[in-house]
Amino acid sequence: MADSHRRTWAILDDLSPSRLQVRYDPGINPPIWEYAHIAWFTEHWVLRAPRPGQDGRLTATLPSMLADADRLFDSMRVAHPDRWHLAMPPLAALRGYAAAVLERVLATLDASDDTDDALYFFRLALFHEDMHAEALTYMRQTLDYSLPVAAGLPAVRPDAGSVRGGAMRS
Repeated sequence: MADSHRRTWAILDDLSPSRLQVRYDPGINPPIWEYAHIAWFTEHWVLRAPRPGQDGRLTATLPSMLADADRLFDSMRVAHPDRWHLAMPPLAALRGYAAAVLERVLATLDASDDTDDALYFFRLALFHEDMHAEALTYMRQTLDYSLPVAAGLPAVRPDAGSVRGGAMRS
């Protein structure tokens, strides 16, 4: 989960504040909204003890660490076009929120049983973050922003290893 979190931020880290404020596009999310939504989703499902409500939907039973997080970052409540017009907390506050969520999630994971049932929401959050990292990557492509090297896999020289049967060629 920590690697996924680092990789997600690496996709945005090189962008200046002006490049993080992007024009509306129905095929992408505002980048900072998307980043904070990932933290909200992880906190909601892993840390906030969701239980079935009267309507049968799972609802968080504990408050968020960030004021107004449900109103701002719950994609079931915030329609896509509305995400572009939200008064969001400062980026530093959202980065702190994401870091605090990750720290608590990792501590909770460390104390959890190693069963499929116990790990379900951790896996859900991990897969969700990876999906949004892909969305942030195609957001960069849509906006004609090159992908920073730090966001990809480690660079390896083509001759860094060998494979039985012969050398690899690039």
